[in-house]
Amino acid sequence: MIGARGAALAAAILLSSAPAPSWAQEVFLGSADQWRDLVANPEQWPFVRDNIDGLYVNFIMMKRLQEGLLEQTVGMLRNRRAFLESDQRLLKPGDDTSGASPGDDQVSISKLHGSGLRIPYTSLNYGWSPDRAANLIQFDKLPGVLRKSFVQVGPWNLGGDIEGGADGGGRRNAAYRKWVDAADGVSTDGPMGLWKSNTGHMREGSISVVRFAHRRGKLAAIMLGPYGANNPDYEPGQFLSVSQDAVRLHEDSAAVPDIWAVFEYATSIKAVPEQQDGHAAPTTTGVAFWLLHHLRDPDREMSLSASPGGWQPVGRNGGRVFEIMLSNRSSWIDFAPRVRLVAAGRNRRVRASVDGHDVSGAIRDGIPLSGALRLWPGQQRTIRLVIEGREGKQDEGGDRLELYSSLQSSAAEQVLLLPLDGRKRR
Repeated sequence: MIGARGAALAAAILLSSAPAPSWAQEVFLGSADQWRDLVANPEQWPFVRDNIDGLYVNFIMMKRLQEGLLEQTVGMLRNRRAFLESDQRLLKPGDDTSGASPGDDQVSISKLHGSGLRIPYTSLNYGWSPDRAANLIQFDKLPGVLRKSFVQVGPWNLGGDIEGGADGGGRRNAAYRKWVDAADGVSTDGPMGLWKSNTGHMREGSISVVRFAHRRGKLAAIMLGPYGANNPDYEPGQFLSVSQDAVRLHEDSAAVPDIWAVFEYATSIKAVPEQQDGHAAPTTTGVAFWLLHHLRDPDREMSLSASPGGWQPVGRNGGRVFEIMLSNRSSWIDFAPRVRLVAAGRNRRVRASVDGHDVSGAIRDGIPLSGALRLWPGQQRTIRLVIEGREGKQDEGGDRLELYSSLQSSAAEQVLLLPLDGRKRR
């Protein structure tokens, strides 16, 4: 038999449990040295083929393009888009890796369009040129397709902060800031060997790049690449684990980019398979497989759930204490969600904690469950709410706890309407 308080608890309304669109982080995939393996083994990366937002290519790949390879790859993709990385260094005779000319850019764009790809993004490595950027943006532009150009930087060159740097005054990074301001955004080179060693404060520099771009109203793209960059303590088999660390640190630092590029270059690493026994494989497509699941959680068995665990009256003014369980039912995907309390009425007093950590000051704006509060596979966390004071009517919304699947998601995936105390309202 359910008592009065239990009945009120059971009346907590789950307003929404259907998947809601989260803040869009795009994922592009490219493999320079093992590109042909993608074409030869389409059955080994079906999830990634159907879910990546496009193909990442650089100028070297396009110069060395083998007959039919691009067209075969495009034929396997559901989203036929490309991110083209170029380079403004001067070409050295006989060395096609040393740079790219405006003519090279035009040839690459024509080939990509000829294969059926649209090109929403381009980038320039090693500095910035308005003329080169204009060429990348405008050449053979397709009707209705917006094309942007980013300046690409190596975060290890920034001394830890694009606005400060090792000199303390930021003078050494003035050119980088000027380039970002002139471009549509910033992209990074991302050898995970340097990420693991934190050479040149790469981690801090990468985070600062995203924050700087967003403060300027620009886009940010972060590359995850298996290249070791001569780090003796790194080998390509660590690509998955080090990439996961990079993604989580960006999330924990509130520096989530708009675009992730999983891109293999200068590295002997398997391109496929994408998964082994349902878990991401330590391959190029394996990193994309994990990242897509991590960001979008398309398999609804791998989801977050929130359920009320009980409430008790408190004080003399109809206050209530709630315990709400937040669960990660995935066996292998971790999440950095956000929870937000919307308290109806005036003069509401709220105290809140997550597993004993006081979050009262921020619960109304939304608590990021990142860092020490990240929700790991199979884990549950207890949210305790003490809500006191004058409140609104239940039919006007009442108090509710909103769960967002990621820190930057703009739509709540689940909403719990918290029950009133049952007393008659005037």
